Amino acid sequence: MTDNRNTQEIVTDFFGGLTSLGARGVDGLIIARAVVRLLIQKGILSEDEMVAMMREVATQELEKADTIFLLEAFKEILSRLGNDKTNED
Repeated sequence: MTDNRNTQEIVTDFFGGLTSLGARGVDGLIIARAVVRLLIQKGILSEDEMVAMMREVATQELEKADTIFLLEAFKEILSRLGNDKTNED
């Protein structure tokens, strides 16, 4: 199927989509932080458990990353979490 849009329309749609994803990402971040904060306040989860799970998830995602952007993003996250195992190449 042929795309009948011109270059300007395609670029506009692309950046519009990125903007939309960014806004949803911020919403997701706020929701996730609120849920985690409530779980910690209620004694269901400790901060150490949360950080350990963040390391585990980031490590798993790093192994599946298929772009330089994702590789660098997960390496940075692991570095900030104090688990810099990314230089073992």
